Amino acid sequence: MSSSHHPSRGRGGRREASLPIDVASTSSSSYLSSPSASRAARFSPALGTSPTSSSYGSSPKLGSASTASAAKSWYAKMKYSDLYDTSDIEVGFLKDEVGEKRRSGMGAWSERVQSVIVDLPFEEFAREVDSYKKTSAGDVGGEGGRPQKHNHFHRVNPRSYSCSPLNSLMGGLSVRLAADESRYACTEDVLPDEAWLLILEEIGVKELCVVCSVSKHLNGLVHSSPYLWMKLYKNTFGIEPETEWSAKVVKHVLCKSERSASKWLDAKPSKKYVGFKSTAVLTMDDSHAISGDGQNLRVWVHKNDRRIKTLKGHTANISCIGFDTNHISSGDVTGHLKLWSMDELRNIRSLRAHADTVSDTLHFQTLCITCSLDGFIKVWDAAQAHPLVLTLEGNARLYNMCMHGARNRLYSVGSDIVGWDLETAQPALRIREDETMITDPDEYYGYPVDVWPGTGNCSKALANNGNLLASAGKGIVNVYDIRTSERCCTWDVGEGFDRDVQGDVTGLDLDDWKLVVGFKGREGIGVYDVRSASSGSMKTEPVMELRPPERSRRIACFGVFDSYAVAGLEGDHQCYLWNFDQTHVAEGGSDDDDEARHAHQSRKQKKKKGRCAKERKKYPKRTTR
Repeated sequence: MSSSHHPSRGRGGRREASLPIDVASTSSSSYLSSPSASRAARFSPALGTSPTSSSYGSSPKLGSASTASAAKSWYAKMKYSDLYDTSDIEVGFLKDEVGEKRRSGMGAWSERVQSVIVDLPFEEFAREVDSYKKTSAGDVGGEGGRPQKHNHFHRVNPRSYSCSPLNSLMGGLSVRLAADESRYACTEDVLPDEAWLLILEEIGVKELCVVCSVSKHLNGLVHSSPYLWMKLYKNTFGIEPETEWSAKVVKHVLCKSERSASKWLDAKPSKKYVGFKSTAVLTMDDSHAISGDGQNLRVWVHKNDRRIKTLKGHTANISCIGFDTNHISSGDVTGHLKLWSMDELRNIRSLRAHADTVSDTLHFQTLCITCSLDGFIKVWDAAQAHPLVLTLEGNARLYNMCMHGARNRLYSVGSDIVGWDLETAQPALRIREDETMITDPDEYYGYPVDVWPGTGNCSKALANNGNLLASAGKGIVNVYDIRTSERCCTWDVGEGFDRDVQGDVTGLDLDDWKLVVGFKGREGIGVYDVRSASSGSMKTEPVMELRPPERSRRIACFGVFDSYAVAGLEGDHQCYLWNFDQTHVAEGGSDDDDEARHAHQSRKQKKKKGRCAKERKKYPKRTTR
């Protein structure tokens, strides 16, 4: 038997509901009323109901789907918006309580199940929601080993509302309200629309979206002035938007770019040691990382540091690694290429691919592509009896490659950048670069060498994101516009080296908004915002520096994918992970705790190094008859 208790009856230990006001039907400008008005009224919106001043504590119909969905929507907005002070917010929800058992017949028992409305502080309710999500994911909770039921949302009660964007704008202009605050219905009336437009032209994408969400008047003003979004697009990307794009499309592009950048710029990454020691070459995707240290190839999971398998078979140091969903390819300094099955993690092909070091390998569709210091690019198909499909001659040492799958074009970098059309097997693009970006191995090591040692790094690196092409070498970074083959911007990061080594590139990654690059001799990785690079107005100062915890630990290689960055450190140290994904918090606690644990593990391994292995005897399994 189910009964619904009215919230105004005030059961013991529960908070009585407040006066309901419909948030959806209330004008946003009422939230921006004068301070005296806001102090005089304490409002508590019951989502999905209409304003009823005479019915104190009235609630919507229990089980209403529209009420629950509206409350969930406002809960999500308040959780992820900085407009609300969560310490002053309450959430009301329906909770089923079981009353005392009573005898309803001879030898029979029944339970009284009643739905009551409970108000909890916002933070406490958020913790309950998180615990419910974990329970529904597979944990067992509640009585009788059953998952706890997620009760319906009922209402969200913000007791105060802070409009920080408008207050900051008003404070920046030093606008003072008149003594008689009752003359103004809302703060937007203080300034004319022309003045507001001048203010809105100076704020960013995120701030403009917030302003539109808190004020109907300013929202209409922004919609009636589409040039605001066009100007923001030009300030962000450095070029005018497409002529056929509407203001709504431009806003969508800006917001998408802002969300991608905010994953890194607005997040505080968690950090921990992962992987293997002395990692010299590294590549990764959203779930796996494959690294090489010496002649060993390691497969592991970077999120939780789960070791999967060590692949052995190389007789020389591994110089490059590539993989897709089907195959892993690894090349070494003697020119040998090994292909491994991704499913079975076993070697399926061993090839003498090149006459010199295999400098890079990548996968495109079902093909494996390699380049070498011998000046050749070779395309391989592991499924064929004769795997060599195509050979391209570069006429110079080749250090790195990248693929633009949409155009079916392969880019390689040596002394110059060459774009190859794989359909015709002919060069389609050539960009001349300065010879000072290349490190001569004889000059680098001070004596003649035949091949580069297996450091996993090369003199130059290359990356592209569709429209931009970036190259790096000897402390210099160049960015080119593929559509015009012109250099957009260039800068030198070699001034910050701590020692007189400006050689190998430890890594280069380019996506829609950022360029990540590192050089040997530096202790960190530089992250640059390249959204305005096409216009030549890009800022060459890094927006972020990723550094390992100790200054003495320099980065030998690194990989970046989505919200993760993993760096292999020089010397006898593990890799280091930066996790910008807030939904998956890396284990390990603070940097100090992680550093202490890493030092303790190192001491423990050194202590046991000279001990003899304990002999373990196996006994037959005991059976009973």
